[in-house]
Amino acid sequence: MSRLKPTEYRPSNADAGSEFETTSFQEAVESCRGSALRLLGLREHSVAELQRKLAARKYSRGVRDRVVADLGSAGLLNDLAFARAYCEYRANGGRPVGRRRVFMELRKRGVAADTIEEALAETWDEDDGESELARAVVAAQSKWRLVKGRGDAFKAKGKVYRFLATRGFSSDICRAVLETLEEE
Repeated sequence: MSRLKPTEYRPSNADAGSEFETTSFQEAVESCRGSALRLLGLREHSVAELQRKLAARKYSRGVRDRVVADLGSAGLLNDLAFARAYCEYRANGGRPVGRRRVFMELRKRGVAADTIEEALAETWDEDDGESELARAVVAAQSKWRLVKGRGDAFKAKGKVYRFLATRGFSSDICRAVLETLEEE
């Protein structure tokens, strides 16, 4: 998604001169639009996130809906594009996490489950579990070095397993990682 500065975006004129809109409503829409564009200039947002942040700024529901609809029709606000970018970032950057974790993080941000699944299918190698296994091994190696020398090996494995599970890796991946780490 391309980012625009607040001064570069102009809403469609379809509703602009409506005789039913008051000047205060139009001013509220412009103010809300400026706030929304500033937020979108910082990073991409889901529709629900943007609605929540604009509500926190005390904009009325009608004003928020109007601005979100305008931004959506201009291509600046799209849940699928946001989910794709977020999945790509979580798959390739930052701390390694599993597919389930990314799914839950996007649900928290208000993205619909079917939209998340579509974005994950495009980003994550679903048939190739090796890439997720590789991410899990990278995540577990430092934890394994910390816990393997401290007492009971069974407890150490449990700690690494729980560590990986909280990062969103499936139980099959967690078990495979433990087997890989034990071989080293």
